[in-house]
Amino acid sequence: MPIIELMTQNGPGVGTHVALDRTVEVGTDSKVALVLDDASAAPRHARFTVDGDKVQVVDLGSAEGTFVNDARVDGTALVRVGDRVRIGMSVLQVRSGTPPLRVTETEASFVAPAFVLAQAHPGPSRFGPLASWTDSHVKQQTYVAALGLLCLSALAVLLIVFS
Repeated sequence: MPIIELMTQNGPGVGTHVALDRTVEVGTDSKVALVLDDASAAPRHARFTVDGDKVQVVDLGSAEGTFVNDARVDGTALVRVGDRVRIGMSVLQVRSGTPPLRVTETEASFVAPAFVLAQAHPGPSRFGPLASWTDSHVKQQTYVAALGLLCLSALAVLLIVFS
């Protein structure tokens, strides 16, 4: 089951988040689960409750009110993942995440061990010593060609400007 969390998007304390795996109160009181550093918020401003995959927000009688997607909450409102809840000057977003995945490295069982060893310790090229010289020679020619095009472009600009 995905994790549902509440994260501060705008206002003081951007990035602060709390998992909505229980009843969570939000406000300026140090005893609430998500403490806002917001003078417009009440000490116990709102409560979020989770019932299965449903999340509800209750305004706890704050003077400024609680808003879900810019609609004032009168009593209780259902919030969904992606909804924005404004408490004072702070905007919180209900987000869904997944539990962190564990990544482990394993050996490839479908690749022959001889092939793995051959790739780890390549021997001489099947094209011989000429292959490495040819490769570096082609790279050098590419650089010379690019420099030549650059010089021709500069010469063309000069001819246009001074003619």
